[in-house]
Formats: sequence, structure tokens, C-alpha cells
Amino acid sequence: MDKQWKHSYHAVLGNGQVRLCAYKNNPVLWVWTEEEPKQINLIENDEWKKYWDNEYLEKSGEIIINGQKWNWYFNKKSFNMIDLKLVEPDGTKWTATAGYQFGAGFEDS
Repeated sequence: MDKQWKHSYHAVLGNGQVRLCAYKNNPVLWVWTEEEPKQINLIENDEWKKYWDNEYLEKSGEIIINGQKWNWYFNKKSFNMIDLKLVEPDGTKWTATAGYQFGAGFEDS
């Protein structure tokens, strides 16, 4: 079986030890250290009901590795869309919008 981090995502932000990813409208943070990559779920178990029932959920945080800080952010602005942002330690900003039934083909009609 393939390792989880080899699976595809609709958005992948970052170019270093930390990557903010989204599959459809579901955000996940991946962290690479000296061990195997670690997946960090950004929506806690008690937030899933809120996530699916409400039109909007916004969350942000930071992760520090070896004194370097990455800031992450997402907002679920509708049932099927999510905006993502990752700021790397050197100030590089990555942004993306992902979603369910979003993009070429779905928005042309």
C-alpha cells in the first residue's frame, strides 16, 4: 500500500518541511521531520459537525520546527469551497482555493 503522503490533493501549498493541502474542501497539514511525514488534521473531532452544518468555518495556527515558523490559515466559505494560505519562515506566501465540484467543467455551465 502507498504511503498516505503520496496520495494526490487538489491543492498543495509549500515547498519545505510543512505543506498545507486540501482534498476537495478538506484541509490537512503535512509536516516532514527526521522521521516519516506526519499528517495533522486541522479540523478536530468536535468541529466536524460545525464544519458540515455551517456555511463558514475559519481557522489559523502556526507550527514551529527547529526555530522556524510556518503560519497556516483556511476558511470554508461555503459548503463546497475552501480558501487556504501558508506563510513559510522566509515570508513566502502560498494561497489556493479548492473545493467540491469546483473548477473547469463545473463552472462553465
